Amino acid sequence: MRIVAATNKDLNDEVSKGNFREDLFYQLNVVPLYLPALRERKEDIPLLVEHFLTKLEVKNKINFSNEALLKMVSYDWPGNIRQLQNTITRLITLARTNLITVEDITIALPDYELGQTDNQSLAGAEKEHIKKILNECGDNQLKTTKMLGIHRNTLARKIKEFNL
Repeated sequence: MRIVAATNKDLNDEVSKGNFREDLFYQLNVVPLYLPALRERKEDIPLLVEHFLTKLEVKNKINFSNEALLKMVSYDWPGNIRQLQNTITRLITLARTNLITVEDITIALPDYELGQTDNQSLAGAEKEHIKKILNECGDNQLKTTKMLGIHRNTLARKIKEFNL
């Protein structure tokens, strides 16, 4: 028997606080996997949009404008992939044409806040995101790579590329 368990808590902290049983932690912690939140891997959003369009069998019937896709990428997705999937389903269900626009996205995501990355390219959004995570980690590159879920060489290349 194999058990796959997931949590959004740091179980090491929970064990030390006495909120999680240590013996159970060691039973479950055989192969730990860290999957960053969708807001930490925005480069996956266009691929996920394409995947959901294919899954919903509308890939060649409905498309996203470039601006709409950029808006999707710049959103933080607090509900992660489930929220993205539900939003795409809502957009397709309510689509009046075969092209999803920025206006459609704004209606589907009423809590969307216009941010700096709203009218930037994908590279611009990536730069801002890496800069934000670097700042949150106190410029600690090892912590940053873990939060972003990327290799340290990738981070070093991005820092050089974006002149961070």
